[in-house]
Amino acid sequence: QANYKVTVFDFPQANINAVTEICKTQFMRVSPDVHSKDSIAYFLWNLGNGKKSLDSVVTVQYVEDGYYTVKLTVATINRCFDSVCKAITVHPIPAVTITSSTNVCKGDTATLKADGAASYIWSDQNNNILCSNCQVLKVQPGSSSQYKVVGVSQYGCSEIQTTNLHLVQ
Repeated sequence: QANYKVTVFDFPQANINAVTEICKTQFMRVSPDVHSKDSIAYFLWNLGNGKKSLDSVVTVQYVEDGYYTVKLTVATINRCFDSVCKAITVHPIPAVTITSSTNVCKGDTATLKADGAASYIWSDQNNNILCSNCQVLKVQPGSSSQYKVVGVSQYGCSEIQTTNLHLVQ
């Protein structure tokens, strides 16, 4: 009769710390949350966009909107493994446009209209907010001026557009 000493090692338990929704081109940080009695020997990230990393904490940027799966595989020094996946939704940036005339006569009112987003914030060339949650802005400039609109989608993604009004004397 033989006597053998057998050591049984516990599997690590991995989880991914990351948001589940971001905007296209926004940077996202993913980090592991691992519980293990043994030391972790390595991390392997598959970021779902063709990129992989061995770093413990990774910053990733998705340049196309869509659905991605981030996968983390961890291994202990005793060759015990665990893998976990997290679904990420990447929302598109709104395609904001401004419709307006380029010239306005002194004393006249110009109408600026934004399209392509769910809500808008208009400001002047000095970044003074002129109107929040307005798709249409009416201005009566005293000189040639630049106007900026921030368009925000229903997901919180934003784009900035500018337009110049030339004052005709």
